[in-house]
Amino acid sequence: MRIACYARKSNDKKNESIENQFSVIDAYISQQNDFRYAEILHFSDDGFTGVNIRREAFQELLTRVRKREIDVIVVKDLSRLGRNYLDVYKLTDSTESTLDLPAALRAVLNEYYLIEASEKIRKSCEARIRNGEHMGYIGNL
Repeated sequence: MRIACYARKSNDKKNESIENQFSVIDAYISQQNDFRYAEILHFSDDGFTGVNIRREAFQELLTRVRKREIDVIVVKDLSRLGRNYLDVYKLTDSTESTLDLPAALRAVLNEYYLIEASEKIRKSCEARIRNGEHMGYIGNL
């Protein structure tokens, strides 16, 4: 069995490092008994937006999947594959001829919720900083 681990980092994501993504993926794989003797391959695109699927490592990964050289793809989350949800849905759906619209809509709505929640948290933190409130944890070191 060959497992492809894929990580992507766009320029604006400081907390989504390639190393962090591979660390999460590798930890997941190590917990799966079915993956114990698998060959692990790593693919990464650093500095690329997920809107465009024309990313060098991603295209190499897709080519190897089409050649049946990859059995499983593991990503930290589906947004690492891409930000165009219909494209990602087509990649992850085994029956590309049919579109499960409720599943596609759920994926879009879930991502919208995450973006909206992130924006609310960011604005709340900015307001607390402007008001001089403490934004960290001080405890026993």
